[in-house]
Amino acid sequence: KVLWKRCLRARGCYRDKNCGRGELAAKCRIVAIGCGDPDLKNLKRDAPTPGRLSEFIILQIYTSGKNGLFNNRTDVWILFAADAKTAFLQGSQKKAERPGPLYMFPPRDPILEKAGVFLAELYEIIGDVCGTANAPRIWAFVVIDAAIGAGFKQHSLDKMFFYYYDGDRLLCVMIVYVDDFLGTCSVDFNLDIVKDLFDWGSFKFGNDGEIRFKGKEINTHRIDGKFETHVTQREFTRALAPQK
Repeated sequence: KVLWKRCLRARGCYRDKNCGRGELAAKCRIVAIGCGDPDLKNLKRDAPTPGRLSEFIILQIYTSGKNGLFNNRTDVWILFAADAKTAFLQGSQKKAERPGPLYMFPPRDPILEKAGVFLAELYEIIGDVCGTANAPRIWAFVVIDAAIGAGFKQHSLDKMFFYYYDGDRLLCVMIVYVDDFLGTCSVDFNLDIVKDLFDWGSFKFGNDGEIRFKGKEINTHRIDGKFETHVTQREFTRALAPQK
């Protein structure tokens, strides 16, 4: 009876990643019903996200660096954005917060049955899983440990703002908003240091065209011989329903 209470139910959540804007981008995510977590009262669930000022700092450094004006140097800086693949499946449960094992019943719906997945009667949750209250916190510590392990430093005023030095020379800065990364780096920086951190769903550079981050479009334009960074919410605004 005790172990039965430690079994969470789950369901498949389906959505259009483009939110009805343009071509359908179908996505399914398996989510545990975290409100039934037997350890809910004991879990630490605070998880840091970067502040807006940190986002502006990234764009300011990029724009100055794109024009060869950052830090009194002429090396050009590039902008990049990426999203980590299966972020909430990484990390592990903290045994100190859980007095016993945690299990999950497989999700059941006609689509998943047709797909022939989750065939077992029961699964043990040993890692992180979307839906549990501490999932964002576990993932945040995975990011912090990975970034520091790769040589980045964590800013004292923003826990999800990371910067990389080579000696006394700043080469890269990036922020992490859950599983979305936005950063800028000098062309002298070995970008494989970032690429090797995780498996990526996408990894895009500003030089390749428009970058999207947190519902905003970021574009670089050359005007009167200088590069400018323009930030808009064009697609978000188009999708808004008219209100009285």
